[in-house]
Amino acid sequence: MASVYDHAASTSTIAELTAGTSGAWAVAVGLQDPGMVRSLRPHQQLLLVQANPRLADRLRDEWPSGPPAGVSLCQELLGPCAQEVAWYRYNDPRLDGPLPPAELQHHRNLSLLGEERRPQRTLAALLQDWWDSCGRPEGEGSLLLQGPDPGAVLLGAASLLPSLERVVCWQERGGRREAVRPAEAAVDRKSTRLNSSHTVISYA
Repeated sequence: MASVYDHAASTSTIAELTAGTSGAWAVAVGLQDPGMVRSLRPHQQLLLVQANPRLADRLRDEWPSGPPAGVSLCQELLGPCAQEVAWYRYNDPRLDGPLPPAELQHHRNLSLLGEERRPQRTLAALLQDWWDSCGRPEGEGSLLLQGPDPGAVLLGAASLLPSLERVVCWQERGGRREAVRPAEAAVDRKSTRLNSSHTVISYA
């Protein structure tokens, strides 16, 4: 499959993101725009994972009768391993998460509102639960990671990579997206088996 790196700049929906892939399922972690799930392909299954309670509530407010057909929404904190971690709340809810203020100093006018402890799990474990409850879809899937630290989530998804046809990372920095290559955001290509058989998009 040809690279779709340049196409990423014009991607506005999950349907466009998964265009040209053979699988009928996708996972979007950290998605903030409910408009991105419109126009899903027939029979396509989408799992939305939003760890931030404030952003998850915004998505639910957009769907008072529940998520669109084929879409499942869950509120889980994902990372490289299962453990309890610190969760930081900021005046900009898009940056809420396990990154402490010291690692977000490049964001202007950012202030800490609070801190709590939350359980963290891996994306591989969450996806296995999804498949156990809904049945595993046929074909390979697509993975979208959006947030200040997509590499941490990708580290917890290494065992899934052979099941993925496309991986997309959008990294939030200073209120805008910056390019991040999944293999560089997490670990080297050999240890994650992220290789030329996967189409990888980095989007700024």
